This record gives sequence, C-alpha cells and structure tokens, in this order.
Amino acid sequence: MAYADLAAMIDRHEGIRLQPYCDRCGTTLHRSSLQFGEWACAFGCPGGAITIGPGIEILPGGITLAEASVLRDLRIAAARVRLDAYDWFAFLDPVRQDAIIDMAYTMGVRGVRDFVRMLSHLLAKDWPAAASEIQLSDWSKEAPARALEIATMIETGRYAAAK
Repeated sequence: MAYADLAAMIDRHEGIRLQPYCDRCGTTLHRSSLQFGEWACAFGCPGGAITIGPGIEILPGGITLAEASVLRDLRIAAARVRLDAYDWFAFLDPVRQDAIIDMAYTMGVRGVRDFVRMLSHLLAKDWPAAASEIQLSDWSKEAPARALEIATMIETGRYAAAK
C-alpha cells in the first residue's frame, strides 16, 4: 500500500478533528475542561485520551519532539507564504524576514500588520526606528527577551546570539 493510500485510510478510520476531543465519547474539549493537567469530559464519561487530528493522543504523554518540529515547520512555512504577499516583506533580507516570521508565529500575520509604524520604517529601511517600534510595543512587555532579540535582528540584519 502506498503511503498516500495508508494516510487516507487512517484519516478515514480515525477522522480528522482539529480541536482536542475525548476519544471515548467524541466530545470536543474546551479550555474549561482542563484543570491542573487533568481533564474531565463535559458529559461525565470516565474520559478517554485527549486526542487531536487523526487519532493522535496528546495527553497524558503529549506529542513527540519530532511531531512538534513538524508542526512548527508547517506553521513557519504557512506564515512565510502569507507574508510573501506583502511588498514590505518581500524586499527584506533573509534575517529580517526571519525576524518578522518569528513575530507572525506568535501573534499571527494580522498581529504583525498592526505594527503600522514599524512597517513604515521597514519600507523606508530605517532599521533603528523599526526596531524601536518593537521595543516600545505592548508585545515587548509580554515577551521582553523575544522582542529584544527580534528588534536586534531588525536593526542589525544579523541573527542575535541565542541566550
């Protein structure tokens, strides 16, 4: 059996659910269902494994590092595709593009587009001013180390040293 056929068969058997669900009764789980790492099914069943996608158990064991890496890489690729549609992104060098992709990874492309002054500074190639807008943002208060690293990449065009 070819891989594509096997994958289609598993998808057909398991179904594809994009929200976490109880594999015993099929109930979609919401954040309120999770308490201190434990969870309770809203319909009172004893609770099966918390599952997502085509029958992938995510708790109690979580996912593997390889699975997490694949998900990360898919989301990076999706962000790059969406950002490539913008002229202000397309003319950036690879380091600055990576900085913007990192921002989009955490706040979405829409969140990056909300940095209107930063974007105007990027278009003008005023790297210090663009970096300053990042440092002055509310996001910088939420994730100061990340924002500093991204701002440094925008200002210098070089990858910041990982700490």
